[in-house]
Amino acid sequence: MESLSFIKERATQTIAAAKSLAAQWTCQEQPIPQMQLALTAIQGDPTVTPPVPGQEKIASAAEKTMQDARGLWDSKLDQLHRWTMQGVSMAKNHFRNNPVKLELVAHLTARGDSRPAILTEALDWETAWNEADPTWNPLPVNTLVLFSALRTQCLKVLQEDYKNKASAWREQAGMLNQLAANLEEINVAWYSDATDVFAPGTPEGDMIRGTITTTYTPSANTKPAPAPPPAKVTPAA
Repeated sequence: MESLSFIKERATQTIAAAKSLAAQWTCQEQPIPQMQLALTAIQGDPTVTPPVPGQEKIASAAEKTMQDARGLWDSKLDQLHRWTMQGVSMAKNHFRNNPVKLELVAHLTARGDSRPAILTEALDWETAWNEADPTWNPLPVNTLVLFSALRTQCLKVLQEDYKNKASAWREQAGMLNQLAANLEEINVAWYSDATDVFAPGTPEGDMIRGTITTTYTPSANTKPAPAPPPAKVTPAA
């Protein structure tokens, strides 16, 4: 798929060509105001009152909000994982002379490298901790009450917040993709009609063919139009 920057650039070139030809010919299917509106819907217009933000900026803001939510969730999950590793390791040492309590924690691990694994291991540790000795704390800041609150926050509040914001971003990115596809359809249709009207070798025909880029060549630094993946999150039980 063409990049969004290519589609916008081609639209700008198309509108400029259409304006220069307006005294001789106007495409009835793709009039200049329609092309301009389609472009403005994507990139916005800060010169009007009220300013038009454009779907590109709206989608970008939604993506930033989603990334911030994911960053906060991952940060809290990292803390939860550290507390789980700390608690499991110290509990095995603390209860080493109590066979009954040691049996509750001996099988526990804290090696999770994914969100679901971290949440599952945290739940397993919290359950064993509560049964072995809920009054014992690995450290003053790592109590059962605080650990449980952090795990619940990661499992419910932060996860739901991220999922909601990811869903909102996918919606806005989908709208942007549709607007981009509509604009490119206008670009292609106008160029097809214009090159039918003005033959090669005429000043108008050469201007159209020489100023409007029709071939998309992606570069390593080109950012494609957003294609948001689904949010795959599996909560612990």
